[in-house]
Amino acid sequence: METKCLVIDQLNITTVMGEIDYSSITAETLRDVFKLSKDEIKDSPFLEISPTQKIFVISGKQKEFMIDGKRLRVSDKS
Repeated sequence: METKCLVIDQLNITTVMGEIDYSSITAETLRDVFKLSKDEIKDSPFLEISPTQKIFVISGKQKEFMIDGKRLRVSDKS
């Protein structure tokens, strides 16, 4: 039996929640949670497509957070 060491290129996690308070999810809040530097803040767009659809991207760290209804998806390509 041969053992192989594999590398994960991208991590995707999706979770479904019962209730979400969308009003507390803002660009400033997420940037504070991740303790982004001033340069990272400039390179981290926050898109609010609707009150229940939000996308936050941290380009330098290759991370993306998407909220769509009751679903939260986190992608990490680092």
